[in-house]
Amino acid sequence: MNRNRISANSAEVKTEIEAPTAAHLLDSHPNSCVSILIIVGARQLSPIRTADNKYDSKETIKELETITETSDQSKTTNIQSQYVIINNYNNYPCTAPFAMYAPPNAAFFQQPPCFPYYYVPGYSVPLVPSPAFGGYNPRPAAESGREPDIEKLLNNIGDAIKDQGSCRYLQKRLDEGDKEFTSRIFSKLIPAIKTHMSDPFGNYLCQKLFDRCSQSQLSMVIDEISEHVVELATNLHGTRAIQKVIENSVKDSELLLKIITILKSHVAEMVTDNNGNHVLQLCLTSIKSPHNDFIYAEIAASCFKVATHKHGCCVLQKCIDYATKKQRVRLIEVIVGLTQELVRDQFGNYVIQYVVDLKDMEINGHIIDKLRGTIMELSNEKFSSNVVEKCLNASKYEKKQAIILEMLEADSYVDMLLNPYGNYVIQKALSEAMEPEFSVLIKRVRGDLPEVRKQGEFGKKIYNKLIKTFPSLGDKPSGGKGGKKLYCLIY
Repeated sequence: MNRNRISANSAEVKTEIEAPTAAHLLDSHPNSCVSILIIVGARQLSPIRTADNKYDSKETIKELETITETSDQSKTTNIQSQYVIINNYNNYPCTAPFAMYAPPNAAFFQQPPCFPYYYVPGYSVPLVPSPAFGGYNPRPAAESGREPDIEKLLNNIGDAIKDQGSCRYLQKRLDEGDKEFTSRIFSKLIPAIKTHMSDPFGNYLCQKLFDRCSQSQLSMVIDEISEHVVELATNLHGTRAIQKVIENSVKDSELLLKIITILKSHVAEMVTDNNGNHVLQLCLTSIKSPHNDFIYAEIAASCFKVATHKHGCCVLQKCIDYATKKQRVRLIEVIVGLTQELVRDQFGNYVIQYVVDLKDMEINGHIIDKLRGTIMELSNEKFSSNVVEKCLNASKYEKKQAIILEMLEADSYVDMLLNPYGNYVIQKALSEAMEPEFSVLIKRVRGDLPEVRKQGEFGKKIYNKLIKTFPSLGDKPSGGKGGKKLYCLIY
């Protein structure tokens, strides 16, 4: 077969890379390759398309043969690297090409211990996933007609587990349910289980393994990771693996006790972490009281820090959902005590809203008591105005009345009506007010509307919306609140 030798010059090493012809490439991969793109130096060949925009393999091959068989190319170009992109693997869309990269420095490579790397016959160095494309070989040997050597994989498990193709093959073997094979995999992984659990591909094999481990094996895993629990829980890949350990340990009291022991002193570190918080959320849903009391105790002690964090506020809401009556009472008592601080926070206000939405009138009454004296100020702020609206919507009328009466103490509503947040609170107050507070509020707001109308387009918009929603605000009151808001009169 005719193949030219292309010289690749480097400052440190001179290596010859054998460029195969397109026919050779296609002969090696008859069922997997539709089009090939080879970049040699600065020259590039794009796959040739037919009139209906489909790849034309024959025409592409002809052009590719011309490039690879032209010796002048190698004489005029200082080749720094060579790329081969194979599009449209079986079961892989053409929109996601995979790249292989062969740098000129052959010393960079060592012979791979197992099959994860894809070889194109004829090259003097192996082709590996291109760092430029962030790609990898998506097609394990078993899929390309070669059954991998399982012994070689197991003997080189540290390398095999880092490759997606190898890892998937080992997962497939675990799915077969062979206990002897499971034990062999476990014995190979357990010495460095922490490293494998945090590997982008290896964590999936670990998860499969944990689903098939015996109680004694899971106990060994917990012992191995006990000093690295935070590192794993806060790792993008490790968090999934450690959650799988927890899922499979909660059914056994001895293993559960071990899990609690290694987690209880690290709740504060995990609750505000992007990945670690999911470990705690799993604990809340899978570990029942009183075994999960350690989570509630730690979160109650750090309630403000947790509630004002973008991940912590979600965990706090989950705590409320899965709490026993005793746990919920204690936690909400702490939250209500921090009402003034939380309502002004971009995340903390959601925690207060979540509590208000539980529609426990006694608790909501306590929250309103905490807000009193600052209603007008809070109504004009972005985050706290939402809480004031919620309280007007989900409380006993005497508590709503307390908010409205405080609003009636204001000298003017012009600033509040023109405020992008305060005007919504005014509208909610008008919707929820009953007589005699409703008539007084209508009269006070009506007096400020002419001034509001003069304040540009936004003022006109607010004016028109209020008049449309509450006809009583017009020059000729029509009685009641008008339209769909009449239900407020018979609260």
